[in-house]
Amino acid sequence: MYIQVIIIIFGFLALNVWGSADNPRARSSHKKYIIFMMLLLTLQSGLRNLAVGPDTYNYYNKFVDISNANWNELFNKISAFYTSGEGKDPAYYFLLKFIQIFIPDFQLYLIALATFFFFALGRLFYRYTNNNYEVLLGVTLYQCLFYSFYSITGLRQTFATAFLFLAVPYVLERKFLKFLLLVLIASTQHKTALLFVPFYFLLLFKSPKKIILFAFIMCAQMSYFVKSLTANLLAGTFFDQYSIYLEGYEMAGAHTFTLFILSLGLWILFASSKRNERFSLNTLFINSIAVSIAISPLLWIDPSNMRIVQYYSVFSIIILPVLTSVTFKNNTHLFYSLLIIILTIYTISRDLEYTFFWQEAELGENYR
Repeated sequence: MYIQVIIIIFGFLALNVWGSADNPRARSSHKKYIIFMMLLLTLQSGLRNLAVGPDTYNYYNKFVDISNANWNELFNKISAFYTSGEGKDPAYYFLLKFIQIFIPDFQLYLIALATFFFFALGRLFYRYTNNNYEVLLGVTLYQCLFYSFYSITGLRQTFATAFLFLAVPYVLERKFLKFLLLVLIASTQHKTALLFVPFYFLLLFKSPKKIILFAFIMCAQMSYFVKSLTANLLAGTFFDQYSIYLEGYEMAGAHTFTLFILSLGLWILFASSKRNERFSLNTLFINSIAVSIAISPLLWIDPSNMRIVQYYSVFSIIILPVLTSVTFKNNTHLFYSLLIIILTIYTISRDLEYTFFWQEAELGENYR
């Protein structure tokens, strides 16, 4: 919890160094600020103790196992996976074996993976934010909602998501083959990345207001039959092994996140009437929030389904700053700061424990 707050405080202090970078001529300061913030997030993720997160220690054990495995074993696992569906994303372990040639230490591997992920995230911030306050607000929202997955757990999906971030510009440039190639590479690390393919076609929907309204209707409809429908869709498919997330968690879901994404949708509806050029330029990300709203009932079955919803909801870290800029044209920095403080208070309330790798820490009940 404290490391998250410290990063946000450093973000505020860094505004005194590089300024708000509101002027289009200040892109150099904007870039330096983003690099600084991504460096902080990289260190936060890469320097964590094995006891941080629900599966870091499990990934450590797999790292050791792969270092002792031979290439033939890994080839056989990949072959079995693609011919008979045995195993779980074995291409990740094949790639991991290759990475170990250059990075034989697990802690260094965590740093390298975090560097790749936050490089990809930093490119999104550089391309789609206009000033440093927007970056800080996006980073704060990341700490609030997405830190507990991308920064401290889910290494395979974190790896996959980095490739998907790199694929986003190809959607706007309408380069489908390049986009699809990166999605396919991502799917070798975590096959749920294939669910990102529809992201390319979101630009076909030009009216944010209509798609958000449609998303709310779909959300209401899905809430009645989401469990049976999803189970039937997954049964006997490439994603069948993920159907376990639909069992035993009736109405356990991530209520706070659902409230946030629905509120964001309502804010988009309000802002859509302003006919702001900046708003229209972010249609792709607005439509991705619409998808998140439509499939949010998945979270009411099991919060683990966030691994599906987050492929689209993660772009809220871009949309929230845009909405703030569009809605509050006067005293914008004040409203940025106010939202950052509110999100920071919520982050503190979650009280997520964190220790660096050089500190002593006991493994949690997840590793019992």
